[in-house]
Amino acid sequence: MANWGHLQASSPVVLLLGVAGITFTAADVGGFFKNPDVQLLIRWYQAAAFQPFLRSHAHIETKRREPYPLRRKTHVDNARCPKASVYLPSILVHAGVPMMRPLWYAFPKDRNTFSTDDAFRLGDALLVKPATQKDATSVDVYFPGGATTRWYDVATLRCYDGGRTLRSTRFQCFKEAERLCLVGCA
Repeated sequence: MANWGHLQASSPVVLLLGVAGITFTAADVGGFFKNPDVQLLIRWYQAAAFQPFLRSHAHIETKRREPYPLRRKTHVDNARCPKASVYLPSILVHAGVPMMRPLWYAFPKDRNTFSTDDAFRLGDALLVKPATQKDATSVDVYFPGGATTRWYDVATLRCYDGGRTLRSTRFQCFKEAERLCLVGCA
């Protein structure tokens, strides 16, 4: 359904299916029924870019959902972030392990991860927190781990401790040891 509630539910549903053993699944970009407005469609593409596959199919009586007719420019700032597209196919070769993973999957000792279903790990290297609220100009992202876990903004090299929440107003990359974090509010 083309509404914000369904966008907000898309990541938790794909996460649930993944831990239940259905690992190659995704939500329909823009929802299957009704027509999303431009803002909703852009946010849905941003979130879906990190699901196991991306599809923009919908009911025959809805408007086209391909990204090329969108009136505004939409992109991920690759100048500040390493490309994830090289990494994504390599995740799929790990049999029985979901590509999208709840935060508790990598940080089972961090109790805050058990109540977080709007951010997820993509394989072992990426932490993704899509913007899913209407008119959002920022997102609050929780960095799992404790005080000994460090996250670095790749663009500024600013350091953040794990176990805290950051309000992000731009697309940022964070690196934890050999891991990379993508946070989106573009």
